[in-house]
Amino acid sequence: MKITRINKIREHRIFDNFEWPTALPDFERFNLIYGWNGTGKTTLSNLFRSLERKESVTEGEIIFRIDGNNVPANSFSFASNLPDIRVFNRDYVLANVAGIQATGGFSPIFFLGEENIEKQKQLDLLKDTRIEGEKVKNERDSALAKAITDQQSFYSDQAKPIKFLLSSSGGNNWYNNYHKGYFEARCKELAALDPVPLSLTEKEEQTLKQQKDTKRLENISPITLVLPDLNGIRMEVEEILKLTVVSEVLKELSNDEKVAEWVKTGLDLHKGEKHTDTCRFCSSEIPAGRINLLEGHFNDAYNSFLNAANVLGGEIVSNCKKLRQPELPEKVCFYDNLTEEYSLCRQSLISFNKKAVLYLEELNEELSAKRNKPFEAVALADSFSKAPVCDDKSGESALSR
Repeated sequence: MKITRINKIREHRIFDNFEWPTALPDFERFNLIYGWNGTGKTTLSNLFRSLERKESVTEGEIIFRIDGNNVPANSFSFASNLPDIRVFNRDYVLANVAGIQATGGFSPIFFLGEENIEKQKQLDLLKDTRIEGEKVKNERDSALAKAITDQQSFYSDQAKPIKFLLSSSGGNNWYNNYHKGYFEARCKELAALDPVPLSLTEKEEQTLKQQKDTKRLENISPITLVLPDLNGIRMEVEEILKLTVVSEVLKELSNDEKVAEWVKTGLDLHKGEKHTDTCRFCSSEIPAGRINLLEGHFNDAYNSFLNAANVLGGEIVSNCKKLRQPELPEKVCFYDNLTEEYSLCRQSLISFNKKAVLYLEELNEELSAKRNKPFEAVALADSFSKAPVCDDKSGESALSR
């Protein structure tokens, strides 16, 4: 298969409108193409290289004459029966020959072939990537080493003032041997908490320092305060006020047991389903209130009422006494950081106690008035529905704390 000529090169690179001259012989076995620089020698060699690589040329119009047939260059990629040729030009050298400049005076090393050159490019890229990676790693290692050094310096700098602040004479103080290892361990414990504790405020820090510098005070016995259940006492008073008592001892009956027995039997014949206002014995009208007097004689409701009222009244008096004299320590028994809070709690409790005593005394007056009215129900005034309340801050838990 022989390339005879290039019939036409139109609008391709340096060629504007080339047509094979009739006076120019066809290609033979050996051909020499020469000319000045920039006259198209390299362009022609690239056209032959496109034919070798079976790559269509789309720029301009180019027609080769091969074995008597016109073959357009834009059909190289799919045309059949193209000749097998080899082109050794500058592009071939750039694509197939690469050198590595050796050091120490040695000659450069050359790689031949496109595949080998591509692999060498990949190797060079990997080497550059490795160098860059090692650079980044070294920078990070240096930063890590500096961070570790700074962290250890921080632990040491923080442990020293803690030891200075909390150490004391004597061998039993743990802080006398305090060092950065203890501080580091505590930092890690705090960091593991969720949520992480907040830092102390300036006021909290100052309070702790005052507490540390304050002279040790004697222990205070636990404060036990049992505040009366005012609402419960009110409900008990209300129950007694609602009672209606029928009780009156009749001398004529208490002095004659037989008559008393006879009257009791007759009393049952005048109540309930057998109720009548006329005496079944003498047919006389029964005086008003007589039945109630007889019922009172034969029960101990009145005595029970008095006993319940007296017991409840005694409880009220006892509670009033305790409220008037609460067993509370003075504020001088507390450290400075606690005196303000304790004073507020103590004053609030004393204020509550005064209100509670007044409330209980008024309840006791209602109870005393009821003793003189055992035969009628008495309602407690609405003003007693709201008992004094001891708020949480002034309660037993706050004082104990």
